[in-house]
Amino acid sequence: MHRAGRLSLAELADGYHNVAYNLREMRQFRRALVLDAHVLRVRRDLYANGDDNAAEHLARSLTSLASDHRGCREAAQAHPLDREALDIRRGLRRRGHLADDRDVARSLNNLAEDERMLGDLEQARRHAEEGLAMRLRLFDTDHPDLANSLDTLAEVYHELGHAADAIGYRASARAMRRRLGARWAGRT
Repeated sequence: MHRAGRLSLAELADGYHNVAYNLREMRQFRRALVLDAHVLRVRRDLYANGDDNAAEHLARSLTSLASDHRGCREAAQAHPLDREALDIRRGLRRRGHLADDRDVARSLNNLAEDERMLGDLEQARRHAEEGLAMRLRLFDTDHPDLANSLDTLAEVYHELGHAADAIGYRASARAMRRRLGARWAGRT
């Protein structure tokens, strides 16, 4: 904690994590990647035998670094990070330490994106469908995360050569974004 004007290592990692987030929002993935890699190393050391709250911090760092790699078109580097984040979050869910499945659904969608980029389309389809089903249970109305899942599944079906399915999912995502209007602005 903050004592006598000094920040703890955990607080510094949180600050770097926030700076990396801003860089990612500006699409400066390489710069974000350097910071997120450092934050992940620090958090792995800090939370080596940590509690469930520490595990979620670690999963967040894994997800951020994977996102940086995806932004750099490096799905092979993103995939194991997203897999580890999903495993952590599923473990937290099994132990009842997640309020809902939003983070699990996000991890599934991210993993599907990695697998799509790597050409493992059947596995990408399975993860995208599981993530979409989870988000459909979570949101009883339009939501940007739900639209993202629809888009991911549309991309997978497109690459699988299932044009009709791809068009249907893409149209659903676009219609949802139109209904969301200003609430959609700035979301990815």
